[in-house]
Amino acid sequence: MKRTMSIHFKVKALAGFVFVMIIIYLAGSYFGGVMLFLMYGLLLLPLLSIAHLLISVFGIKYFQYFSSDHPVKGETIRYRVVLTNESFLSISKVSSHFVTVNPLMDTMIEDFHLSLSRGEKKEFVYEITCSYRGIYNVGLDSVTVADMLDLVNVTIPVWHRTFYVYPRILTLSRFFFGAESLLIKASAAAPAGLPDSTLVRGIREYREPASARHIFWKKFAATGLPVLKEYDTSATPEVALYIDLSNEDAASLSIKALEREDVSIEILTALVRYYLKADIRLTVTCHCNPIFTFKGDRLEAFDEFYRTTINLFSGGLQNPYELFRADISEGRLESKSVIFITHRITPGLFDFLEESINSDMQILVIFNHTTTGDREKKKYRRFFNTLRDRGANIVEVHSPHSIIEDMEGNDGNETV
Repeated sequence: MKRTMSIHFKVKALAGFVFVMIIIYLAGSYFGGVMLFLMYGLLLLPLLSIAHLLISVFGIKYFQYFSSDHPVKGETIRYRVVLTNESFLSISKVSSHFVTVNPLMDTMIEDFHLSLSRGEKKEFVYEITCSYRGIYNVGLDSVTVADMLDLVNVTIPVWHRTFYVYPRILTLSRFFFGAESLLIKASAAAPAGLPDSTLVRGIREYREPASARHIFWKKFAATGLPVLKEYDTSATPEVALYIDLSNEDAASLSIKALEREDVSIEILTALVRYYLKADIRLTVTCHCNPIFTFKGDRLEAFDEFYRTTINLFSGGLQNPYELFRADISEGRLESKSVIFITHRITPGLFDFLEESINSDMQILVIFNHTTTGDREKKKYRRFFNTLRDRGANIVEVHSPHSIIEDMEGNDGNETV
């Protein structure tokens, strides 16, 4: 919606001015002479003040500069605002109002109040750190100019910039889990759920960095254009990922919750990119509002997934295991490899993890310890090690700085 310039009258100031005029008028009527002359002089003051205000409004100029157009998590935006008085008169009172950078964070830009001499320029520099994923609004919302008598304010709407800050893209060089690790290493035949080389569905153009192992060499020799064979699968999707973004107090999202949430999303993003780069089919499910789902089977789909991560935020206490059970009961889940990303001991999930140890379904739980206290962490790890001893697959991620190390160096059966 287009915003327009608005005019606000200060009722108290106007009432005070009118009261003074009445007193002087009565004094002039009684005494005459100088008091009457003073009254006529005061009548001209508001007109002169309004004229000065109009000149000021059209004379003030503002410029905004941003150091980055597409910041990522952890980057700092250097924001610079410049106000210039290009009129031939001084501007007595200028004030600003900045937009709220992010309602979930304490990052604020304080408004300023100043005066500008003829031709004067003033510059303000701010640094906005994008510590977490989300939507950041940076810039002026409006500039307000007041007349000399401070009777009338004119508010000029100003544009601001909206930044969509996405999670970091972490690159996994290895992540061995279930049957998919065999496919990626090309060291064994693919079981159910992996591409079946006897079921050729068609061909598509080869684009880097897609895997070259299925290049149609005869077609390449004939045309000079690299193309890939596409296969049907015996069961799809290949990998199912369920992510838990629950927040105990959804009405009040704390900084700790934001940090934990970002780590879970970065774990998910790393896995999605890893599997798509290997041409492995996958689905992602998350209890948001509405329930978030993503499906992909090639690296070209990663950009689509990455853009949608801006909408992945904490919701209620829905258990991802319940979504998993619903997918099974309604026939939506065909994969034999399932990964859960969670930060809590969700009811039913770890019981199912233990029950599935000797089944044909491979289950992995990635536990996000980012906001776990030391005492809880020790208790959880004892519990996890007991399950590992029985054959369960559990990977623990300890902080935002150890995601790659924890995921690449842990085979799910580590005991500490």
